Amino acid sequence: MNISLLGAAGLQDCADSGMDCMDGFGALVLLYGGGFILASIWISRALSERPM
Repeated sequence: MNISLLGAAGLQDCADSGMDCMDGFGALVLLYGGGFILASIWISRALSERPM
């Protein structure tokens, strides 16, 4: 049996039961989002402060 079919079946069962199957996923998204924002600010500041 295809592994992706097994994974999809597990997620569907989880969604049907109403359980929180991805505990901690929101914190992971916030961590990556915050890191992306900080990296974007750092890069833009580094590029804008060119020596004369």
